[in-house]
Amino acid sequence: MLIGLGHDLQLVPELAAKGALLSDDGCFTETELARISRSRVPAETAAGLFAAKEAFLKATPMIRGGFWTDVEVRHSEAGAPSLVLHGPYRELFEQRRWRALVSLSHSGDFASSVVMVVADSRADGVPT
Repeated sequence: MLIGLGHDLQLVPELAAKGALLSDDGCFTETELARISRSRVPAETAAGLFAAKEAFLKATPMIRGGFWTDVEVRHSEAGAPSLVLHGPYRELFEQRRWRALVSLSHSGDFASSVVMVVADSRADGVPT
């Protein structure tokens, strides 16, 4: 069952101009900052991760006490993105048995992300 749907389109040069987002106390986790620093095009990678976080926030009810770093974008060895939740988002998703599915795309100066929040019908019910 669909709970929420969020989309974000991020202009890469716009995000690149906001260097504070890439600081240790910005919106990215250590894992995400490491991925950005290893990237061939760091600004493009940062824009994609940021778009995924924005899309997640649009798809999810507002939660008090949540931080940007409570939503972490990780990638499989094959490069497929997924969301790992921390703090109050993780608690909410575990309690309600929700999952967040993410898609990322880059084209030219743009990064785009779509996030679907769905009720989890899997046997274990643990959000990914």
